[in-house]
Amino acid sequence: MFIDFGGVDIAFGVIESGLWPRFSEAETVTLVGALWSDAFDGPAVRLEGVQVGDGQVGLMLSETSFYQLLVSNLLVGCPVESLLKVGDVALREKALAVATVKVAAEDVLGTHWMANALAVSVLIRDSKDDFLLVRRGGSLAVGAGLWGVSASGGVEAEDLRSGNPIACAVMREVKEELGLSVDPGAVRVDGLFIGDKKLQPVMLCTVALDEPLGPLLPLQGIDSDLEIASQVLVAQSELKKYVEGKRMSEAARFQISTHIK
Repeated sequence: MFIDFGGVDIAFGVIESGLWPRFSEAETVTLVGALWSDAFDGPAVRLEGVQVGDGQVGLMLSETSFYQLLVSNLLVGCPVESLLKVGDVALREKALAVATVKVAAEDVLGTHWMANALAVSVLIRDSKDDFLLVRRGGSLAVGAGLWGVSASGGVEAEDLRSGNPIACAVMREVKEELGLSVDPGAVRVDGLFIGDKKLQPVMLCTVALDEPLGPLLPLQGIDSDLEIASQVLVAQSELKKYVEGKRMSEAARFQISTHIK
């Protein structure tokens, strides 16, 4: 599912969370430890809803956590055999009920037990119309080893205190993963994507630079060694080759495909 924002203005509202968790705090910690042992928790932002009007998009946001995302959106479709790692039989049955439920991408935002933690997917285009693609680090809890966009990550609760939480998240992720400082005016929010497999809402963002990136590679941020295995500049004419030949997340494949000519 994709909602095209068409370059319109975005307004942000922070409201009370509508999340109704399926698991207790203790159950959540146990599940994450069994299924995502390398994951660590952190404050995240729940996308409560999207309001599209004339010349403006309104995003309703609240606070949640990364662990809540793991045991709701990302638990759906989890291989049944992996649930055997959960030792508690009753908890395993509860997790199985979530893992095997059918949720369509267009129904995600209306599903009250899904955390819907919002992420940003950032594609950087330099002054020579080359795009920066990276392969994710092999030790990441989610998306390890996949090729994708320039940078990605979750919107954090602290971002809600800024005037533009999406631009704030983009600037942070690009700085941490690549060491680049991005002006908020260079950030364009193209739209909202929710994939059929990974049922997480993702804001697809493009950053246009006024300089070539080639002389600066390899880029290095404080999280580069963990987050990024390799990085490459790709001409627009070569994007199709990467989309068709590399393992990518749904969001990355869709986003990069929109720039193919």
